[in-house]
Amino acid sequence: MSDSQQWICYLRFEQGPPATVVVDLAAQDQPQQDQLPCCTTLKLHLEDVDSYGFPSPQEQKRYAEAEDALIDALEQHGGCRHVGSTTGQGHRWLCWYSREDAELEEAIRQVMGRFPQLHYELDTQPDPQWTHYRQLLPTAAEYRVFLDDQVLQQFREMGDRAEVPRNVDHWVYFPDAESRHRFSQRAQEYGFQVKSQCDDAPRRLPFELVVHHTMSMEPARVHETTLRLLTLAEKYGGQYDGWETSIQPEE
Repeated sequence: MSDSQQWICYLRFEQGPPATVVVDLAAQDQPQQDQLPCCTTLKLHLEDVDSYGFPSPQEQKRYAEAEDALIDALEQHGGCRHVGSTTGQGHRWLCWYSREDAELEEAIRQVMGRFPQLHYELDTQPDPQWTHYRQLLPTAAEYRVFLDDQVLQQFREMGDRAEVPRNVDHWVYFPDAESRHRFSQRAQEYGFQVKSQCDDAPRRLPFELVVHHTMSMEPARVHETTLRLLTLAEKYGGQYDGWETSIQPEE
């Protein structure tokens, strides 16, 4: 029943214990939400987990076949949409929205009956506002880390030497010149330098600021920097929009 999909997988670190979340971002823009008011969650009990409650590779294989069968069967069943899953604390939760909760639960039980080694719980609740789905969405910080990791993965594939310092430009946008100025002063205290600014960027927050500094592209360093800028921008009503730099390949 889904018209479009935009799946991402990110690490949840701001909303409770650490967990990996897979969520379809496109579902938040679908008019069909009004047509699918029932939320059904399947909770799988994991047996082989690490100290953080994440499954071992063997445990992932144990439930992967059942999960694939569920998704395929429910797509054929129709009248529902799979919107995401969460893994952590020794459990894996899968979430669907549907028209009729009883029909969806019966379809899930039929599939899970083929996997008696898996222990699970089913729960269905009215959720016309899609509250549970919105709890799967990343915070601004979690989404920033996801975006950074996507770019850093591309850099690795292109042979970038992450440990090599290089110039990095950062874009930030504000509602007015005063908030931009206040941000700029604090950013310079952190070692950033102003590269450029303009007052008529074609976006909701038109006051643009570009700051730059020198840093390596090691993930921990990148995350520390972008989260600092994101938090500082939000403090002054602005929005951090990302960074740009050069690749330093092996010689």
